Amino acid sequence: MAAIQVLILAAGAGQRFRAAGGGDKLQALLPGTPGLSVLRSTLRTWKATGLPCLAVVSTAAPWRAELAREEGVDVLSLATTGMGDSLAAAVQATGNAAGWLVALGDMPFVTTTTAHLLLDHLRPERIVVPVHRGRRGHPVLFGRNYAAALTALGGDEGAKRLLRLDSVLELEVADAGIHRDIDTPADLGNPAAAGTELPQNAALPTGVKTLCWKTSMNDIESMLDYLKTRELQLTTAESCTAGKVVGLLSEIPGSGSCIESGYVVYSPEAKQRLLGVKPETIERYNLTSEAVAREMAAGALRDSPAQIAIANTGLAGPDDADGIPAGTVCFAWGFRVGDDIVLYAETRHFPGDREAVQLAAARHSLGAVVAYHQRLERESKENAR
Repeated sequence: MAAIQVLILAAGAGQRFRAAGGGDKLQALLPGTPGLSVLRSTLRTWKATGLPCLAVVSTAAPWRAELAREEGVDVLSLATTGMGDSLAAAVQATGNAAGWLVALGDMPFVTTTTAHLLLDHLRPERIVVPVHRGRRGHPVLFGRNYAAALTALGGDEGAKRLLRLDSVLELEVADAGIHRDIDTPADLGNPAAAGTELPQNAALPTGVKTLCWKTSMNDIESMLDYLKTRELQLTTAESCTAGKVVGLLSEIPGSGSCIESGYVVYSPEAKQRLLGVKPETIERYNLTSEAVAREMAAGALRDSPAQIAIANTGLAGPDDADGIPAGTVCFAWGFRVGDDIVLYAETRHFPGDREAVQLAAARHSLGAVVAYHQRLERESKENAR
């Protein structure tokens, strides 16, 4: 059976946007990003997940198909613009998939972190919906068992009927982008007004880096509130971000109650001496590896009374090394559970120069804390049954 298939629905005509004098909304440019349109940004976001992607477009707008192919995304062109018709045709065309992650072409602010969190909860019989501050959003993940129901859809309604089933799992995420679609030209305004940030996959000019820094603070503040209500503290073990994780936290008044300590360990010797990373782990897996990130997080928790550790190690650039592309960062999150330490790890790639990579990695380090802590709580409950 094939992998999870991302379906990017981009066939709609966008009548509200046109009625407001905006033309084709998927061609509209995002603020502060020269040449980056709504659809191009969305395509790059989902392409960055590493999953197979299929863009469903209308034959009435051939430029969309051309753009998708230019971005390395497969295309399904339809004469219809209905969401139900698009879903049915796309699922039928990818019938061997293990499930379908359904994304909308006019939602460029969703993060790939949200996608990976949804995928952690995939079951054949389950639908997974992201929730932010009590409200559902997109994308939506459908398990394999919903193939027949999805291919039976038609018209404009989409899959709303399926989202009322008892098999829907609501997953809380720290991603305001799951709510932000582009319906009118006003929706292209400053992302800070909506608490969202510009997509990490975009090439970020200098002015946009500052904007991303500011607009990420809402999610970091939410994370700190989460820690405060549970009386949890963080320790950090930073390599490629060089202290930016603690720096981001320190920008927020009152964050000191949640910060226990922080390590900046650039060299292999520092990782070994201060955090107990094994030389054989470095030799076998490379400094840029999840194995090293895990040992960094575990070492920070062994030396700290904090309950949570964030670790990262990677290549900020500008050059590749050991066959690893610049911008590759490996992360680990450690959680103290009694006398044990539970670790989660993942690898991401961020585009841009050193500063852009470091900032994106620092934000990602913090942005995933709540989701992984909630995953830990769910798994602990399941194991206790």
